[in-house]
Amino acid sequence: LRTEGNRVRELFRRDLADRLRIVSVTDGRVEGLPSDSPAELHDWLEGLVREEMHRNRGTPIRRPSARSQVLELLVQQWMAGAPPVTTTWLQAASGFSYPSVASALGRLGHMLHRTSDRRVGLTQFPTDAWARLVAEANDVRSTFWFVDRSGRPRSPEALVSRLSRLGRDDVGIGGPDGARYHVPELDLVGSPWVSVSLHCPRRRADLGFVGKLDPALELRRTRPAEQPTLVVHCVQRPESSFERGPGGRTWADAVSCLLDLHEARLETTAAAFVSQLRKRHDNMSEGPRE
Repeated sequence: LRTEGNRVRELFRRDLADRLRIVSVTDGRVEGLPSDSPAELHDWLEGLVREEMHRNRGTPIRRPSARSQVLELLVQQWMAGAPPVTTTWLQAASGFSYPSVASALGRLGHMLHRTSDRRVGLTQFPTDAWARLVAEANDVRSTFWFVDRSGRPRSPEALVSRLSRLGRDDVGIGGPDGARYHVPELDLVGSPWVSVSLHCPRRRADLGFVGKLDPALELRRTRPAEQPTLVVHCVQRPESSFERGPGGRTWADAVSCLLDLHEARLETTAAAFVSQLRKRHDNMSEGPRE
């Protein structure tokens, strides 16, 4: 680094080159600055290092398509019985530009309802578009699979309990457990693995929490032949839409839970999940009758 620094100095005038410094920050100790540097500069450098280390922590992941993100958001609104939204809202919620969002909306065509003030919403559950999303779900969400190498895997209930004690608001419990949170009356069969959604707005997955759940869990980047114990899906929207529930547990959003049900091949349960959510919000929108 010092050799490269000396080469860079040759490109500048002497008065500018003399102001360049290579500085290291280690455990709060700043080295490389002049002894008379103000304390505010030291504090600023420490803050900058912390921010950049946090920004670049974790495994890089692929950015999902605008089509998948816009579809997920619209399905989420549809299941919640929420009113149509603006394109600006979709841009902010998905993190994509106007041309990308407009192109994604164009693919949905007749399934969209457009209001006079240019808001959009789904007229029905987009069965065909959703089926394509489910088929691509592992790539769209950037999925990480973990298998147990101890020979004595923890039960799904034990993993969920340990996850709750971590108190993480960026890790939402999904799968059948999450679906049961959103629709308690749903008749669900438990999944053989634990599904969680990890909020990754910076396109990096910090999987450090997995070691705290169980050090015996070993990472797989593709679906393994053996039975997984934990499956982590990345949610890259600027806001996760996770919910904090009783007991300090964080729950994945309904759309992520629905994708988890498809992944576990619980197709009948997935259909009932959508039906129950829509029926509940339809009843709420009708209000009391006289």
